[in-house]
Amino acid sequence: MSKKIPKKRNRHSQSEEDVTYHPNGKIKSKSFYRNDQNHGVTAWWREDGSKKWEEMWVDGKQHGAMGWWREDGSKQWEETWVNGKKHGLETHWYEKSGLKRSEEYFVNNALYARIEWDEKGTMAKVKFPPRAPTTTTTTTTTTTNLNPKTISPTGKSKYHTKG
Repeated sequence: MSKKIPKKRNRHSQSEEDVTYHPNGKIKSKSFYRNDQNHGVTAWWREDGSKKWEEMWVDGKQHGAMGWWREDGSKQWEETWVNGKKHGLETHWYEKSGLKRSEEYFVNNALYARIEWDEKGTMAKVKFPPRAPTTTTTTTTTTTNLNPKTISPTGKSKYHTKG
């Protein structure tokens, strides 16, 4: 069972620090808050003291790098967030070799592109899913591009109609 200490409040900035501990006394997690919202680095550690997870927050929204480390200390994956949305590069690494396994690029939470490598480091796949929906309406035309989130498991768009 982990121990928790009370939040420390800085009365000048309304900021707080929240720390929990493993039974062995080592830090389990540390979070910072401002005005009762996550703000700053939030991190978790294993009982042996090795880092497990870290993420950045600004005014209650994920913003910046987020990463996860394996028990051996090698980085398993990392992604970037902007104003609470996945935006930018997400990278995963193979455990044994440390080589890149995949890279995904996100724009406002939508997957834009994905590249995969095999365990020897050779590029294996490049994928470009359908783009995020953008609708333009004029007096004569309407154009819609499909987003991967709108495609059902059968491959049909939620906009698909019989006809």
